[in-house]
Amino acid sequence: MVDEKVRHILRVLIAFGFKDGVEDDESIPLDDPQSVETALNVAREGLVLLKNTKNVLPVNLKKYKHIIVTGKNANGYVRGGGSGNVSPFHYTSVLEGIKKQGELQHVKVEYVDELDFLPGVMYTDNSLSEPGLRAEYFGNIGFEGKPVVVRNESKSTIRGRTERNWTACPGITTR
Repeated sequence: MVDEKVRHILRVLIAFGFKDGVEDDESIPLDDPQSVETALNVAREGLVLLKNTKNVLPVNLKKYKHIIVTGKNANGYVRGGGSGNVSPFHYTSVLEGIKKQGELQHVKVEYVDELDFLPGVMYTDNSLSEPGLRAEYFGNIGFEGKPVVVRNESKSTIRGRTERNWTACPGITTR
């Protein structure tokens, strides 16, 4: 049974000229606009962005005119390993995409590296009186109930979170 299945596969490969290696189909351009459109549609249909808890999306652009984008994958090309390691002809990072939409809506979009200290553009309240990031820490993974600790952070990331028994934040422990 296995031999028969392999024979079917080999027959198709040989019929398409792959016996002596991969041959490009010269009738299809490498950077084909139709292929780009197909790939874009596949990506759109297969993408899950966020759980829209409390209906915060889409962002109210009449209320918010300045958006901060942060994270190590926001400003670069993210790819998988193995067969997922593909180098595209064209690429738009998350940051570039958000900036492009921001320009269309007259919203300032700024990138903050996740390891940098928070710049003066991030404030904990609408009065712009206290710089930083307002953080709430919960004692459970579901973010349920009241936060154990509420405080303002001067950095957008806390080092040491992968260490065993990390207790940089009172009342929070990790395993």
